[in-house]
Amino acid sequence: MEKYLLELILKGLWGVLTTEVFVIFAIVLPCIILFYMVFGLLEDYGYIPRIAVILDRILHRVGLHGYSVIPMLLACGCNVPGILAVRNLEVIPYVLGGILFINILHATGIIKLVGKLLHP
Repeated sequence: MEKYLLELILKGLWGVLTTEVFVIFAIVLPCIILFYMVFGLLEDYGYIPRIAVILDRILHRVGLHGYSVIPMLLACGCNVPGILAVRNLEVIPYVLGGILFINILHATGIIKLVGKLLHP
């Protein structure tokens, strides 16, 4: 009975536990690590404020400030740091607009996971 329960937990109906470990370490984690390495390089070389200034006019048409591009770039790796970074914006409508816009964006790890599931 214990062996059956252990096998059910480890393999499950579709191999849930083993699939989850595979998804985390083989699909999601490399994307997030690569994204934050590139983001760190862009930040070190000073391109992030330049991107914010360049995209300011375009984002004002949407109703956002140019500095909300930084949380949007963070949200490409994971939505949680992006939403936490939006709190630093000064005007409440920009904060709410940034949170709503970030929820529309999808994280890169999720996009790769969905692509892997749709095209096996």
